[in-house]
Amino acid sequence: MPQADPAISLVVCTYNRADLLPECLKSLSEQTADPDLFEVIIVDNNSNDDTEAVCRSFTERNRNFRYIHEPRQGLSHARNTGYQEANSPWICYIDDDAKAFQNYIERILHVIQHYDFDCFGGIYHPWYKYGKPKWYKDSYGSKPPEREDIGTLASGYVSGGVMVVKKAVLESLGGFSPEIGMSGESISYGEEVLLQVRMRKSGMHIGFDPGLQIYHLVNAHKLNVPWFLKSAYANGLDDWDTFDKKVSWLEFAKILPRNLVYFGQASMRNTPLLLRGDYYFQNWAIDCLRPVARCFGQLISGARCLIGRSARRQKH
Repeated sequence: MPQADPAISLVVCTYNRADLLPECLKSLSEQTADPDLFEVIIVDNNSNDDTEAVCRSFTERNRNFRYIHEPRQGLSHARNTGYQEANSPWICYIDDDAKAFQNYIERILHVIQHYDFDCFGGIYHPWYKYGKPKWYKDSYGSKPPEREDIGTLASGYVSGGVMVVKKAVLESLGGFSPEIGMSGESISYGEEVLLQVRMRKSGMHIGFDPGLQIYHLVNAHKLNVPWFLKSAYANGLDDWDTFDKKVSWLEFAKILPRNLVYFGQASMRNTPLLLRGDYYFQNWAIDCLRPVARCFGQLISGARCLIGRSARRQKH
């Protein structure tokens, strides 16, 4: 008898993470749900380390695991290949540096069976594999609950690292935009938010389940202030595209004065906190300078758009 299609397809997009990928895949191989209910599609985004060998070791031991090579560099390309190869009506994206709770699949299936969402997400907790500086807050490496119970998100967005979406939705909206999103070693964000912006414009429902949980790695290179500023700048570069906003001279002119006011308010609010024993200079720099870095990214990409050049393609 032919095997029935799985109820959910988990897509793990990976690039040069042979050292971390086994922990992610191990967590998916140890789910409490019946393996026949889900498939795991590992999309190798043109890695040049031992990623393929790691993937093969799991596909050989787990009949519901599959390996796919995607030569076009870029997370959006990998994500799109993942849903196009899926054999189920639901796609779940989980990062290659994440570990799923053991009931992850069961929780997804529970939400699918009892709620009418087109897309939904959950929360992630920090995974400190490389230690934790005394100034580093758990909130820096986590996704807090958008709400306390399962329900629709009227605003806000689910994280792309713990995101479940109907395959039909991805097909109807053309998947993830390859103009934004990580690509090799280049930092870029926003492709999953842009998808949700387009979903809302189409009248679709985005949900949230605080019981859907993963651990997400706080990588060693993210344990310093320059990373926060670099990441914020990259977010700013992607801001116009991420939220599908039209760049106008009026909106462009508002950015700098608005952020200068914010910086002044943040400085006055946070500088006295330095006298406390649990608030460090690193916290001050992140709280006060991260918005400034994002502002500069918005200014650079906005200026490029206004003079007729693509903000995203000119970033690198």
